[in-house]
Amino acid sequence: MRYLKDALRVARISEYEQSLYWTTFTFLFFGFFRIGEITAAATNRFDPRRTLLWGDIVDVGHRLTVQLKLTKTDQTGQGSSVALTATGRSVCPVQAYRNYRARVPEPANERPLLQREDGKFVTRADVEKCLFRLLTDHPERDRISTHSFRIGAATTAAANNVPDHAIQLAGRWRSNCYTRYIRHAGPPVPLNPYRTG
Repeated sequence: MRYLKDALRVARISEYEQSLYWTTFTFLFFGFFRIGEITAAATNRFDPRRTLLWGDIVDVGHRLTVQLKLTKTDQTGQGSSVALTATGRSVCPVQAYRNYRARVPEPANERPLLQREDGKFVTRADVEKCLFRLLTDHPERDRISTHSFRIGAATTAAANNVPDHAIQLAGRWRSNCYTRYIRHAGPPVPLNPYRTG
């Protein structure tokens, strides 16, 4: 995550776009979100039942509460609530959201949260394009995708001894398929969002 934050800081995009994509990345990681749960289907249209809107977020104290209306494992539309808690560190979804919100002229509850500076809605392709661009010099560029945030979230949680049932709940997995997301090989995980002290 810090690699991406540093890469965004020097990327040839506006501060608005930097803030937009940093919010996207931190939401994907800390919320265990699937990319389709927070982005629009197209740059000029969105389904309010499937796209994350400004009105789906409650910002109180040190926490954001994100209301998902429809997910891959919840096709009946019962929805689920996801809490994003401030970390007090340089990588923080709450601070990222607040910085981004301050740059949006008029955030309307019924509009998508992720909106480009030109007014177009952010799609999966937009996020993939930005990610690929930021990872130009990264040795594992070809192995990283938007799905890597979800993998990274599960791996980080497991590396920090978060119980299996808590990981399954956080990722909204209905079966034990979450175990396939946990990668044990590689260097130590550099970020511990689960640290309580």
